[in-house]
Amino acid sequence: MMQLSLLRVIVILLVPLGALAFLAFVISLLVKTASRRRNALSRERMAALERGMPLPPEAFLNVQRPHPRNSLKSGIVEIAVGSGLGLATLICCPESRLWGSGLAVIFIGLAHLIYWKIQGRREWEEARARELELAKRWVSVEENPERKAVGNS
Repeated sequence: MMQLSLLRVIVILLVPLGALAFLAFVISLLVKTASRRRNALSRERMAALERGMPLPPEAFLNVQRPHPRNSLKSGIVEIAVGSGLGLATLICCPESRLWGSGLAVIFIGLAHLIYWKIQGRREWEEARARELELAKRWVSVEENPERKAVGNS
C-alpha cells in the first residue's frame, strides 16, 4: 500500500511539472520560429535591395491574419491534452470521477477538428493558392528586374 501512495504522489507531482516543461518548450519553439522567419524576410529584402530590385508591395504589408491551420493544430493539441488529463486523473484517483474533465477538453478539440474540416480547410486552400501566386509573381520579378512593381506588367 505504501508503494501505491508513493506512486500517486510521484504522478501528481510529475504530471503538472511535465505539462509546464512541455508548455515552456512549445512557447520557446514558437518564439524561435517567428524570429527565424523575420530574419529570413529581412535577409531577403536586403538582398533584393542590394541587387537593385524593387520590393513587391506585399513586402511592406505586415498584417498578421489568423491562419486556418490554427483550428487543426488546436484540435489536435486539445485532444492530446484532454486524453492526458483524463488518463492521469484516472491513474491517480481511480475512485474519483474527475477523469471526465478530460472529456470536456477532448470534445472541444473535436469541435475544432470539425470546424477545420468544414470551413478551415477551404480557407487553408485559398491561403495556399494566394501564397503560390505571390511566389510566382516574385520569381517573375527576379527574372525581369526592369519591372517596376509586381502587379504591373
